[in-house]
Amino acid sequence: MNRFFRSFKILAYSLAFFGIATAQLPDEIQVYVNDLTRKGEWSVELHVNTTPSGQRLPDFTGAVVTDHGWRVTPEINYGLGNNFDVGLYLPMVKTSDNKFLFGGPKVRFKWLPLQADNESQPFFFGMNLELANVNKSFSQTPWSSELRFIMGWEKDRWLVAVNPTLERELGPHPQNSNTLFNTGWKVAYRIRPRVSLGLERYDDLGPWDRWDSSSLRSTSTYLTLDIDGDTEFNFGIGYGAGPQNDRWTVKLIYSIPLSRWLKL
Repeated sequence: MNRFFRSFKILAYSLAFFGIATAQLPDEIQVYVNDLTRKGEWSVELHVNTTPSGQRLPDFTGAVVTDHGWRVTPEINYGLGNNFDVGLYLPMVKTSDNKFLFGGPKVRFKWLPLQADNESQPFFFGMNLELANVNKSFSQTPWSSELRFIMGWEKDRWLVAVNPTLERELGPHPQNSNTLFNTGWKVAYRIRPRVSLGLERYDDLGPWDRWDSSSLRSTSTYLTLDIDGDTEFNFGIGYGAGPQNDRWTVKLIYSIPLSRWLKL
């Protein structure tokens, strides 16, 4: 229990120091669930998404728009033990006019002290802290961070998860000085031993202390297919509503347990 509170304070102090930042680049469309890389093991996730119908107007002069673009992001993870793992993201972008850009590196620290055991303990809880250095084509403020809470319930054929998330731009002159609040939800039902169908919903609710009204809220809902095993797939087709959202997005996440594959 003391270790639990020490870890909580480390994350809280980190949040106070770094702030919390906006996601300027849709490199990862995912609800975090009851997953943690094992101690001493490596894993890789490949995030791929495209927007057949997305935003066409830039947020600022020279900004990249998402319409007809592709994002490919390798995520390299390592298990630290004591309910922690770390990850490195390397997002790459192909724009609608066939330019290739590096989105900028991002590191994350995940802490999952309460993990679900499908037989006796169905609840899970944790936090994920991210720090990103964003390419100027995606943000006028290069540094950003994010604190994501991970909570949910998994038992028998059902999985329910929610990720309340706080975001804030960093630096002396941030483009947006507000702390923003958004949520990610996931409900999935296992139709076969390793196959699940589900829904994911992502809501951008604006400044955390004064949420946007429902009419102005940016919302995306995805129909998803998950396949578990030695390798894992998450496939989704999403529709977005709101003034600053992509209409249609297709996403795929492919997870590989690298240590077991290479016998590291």
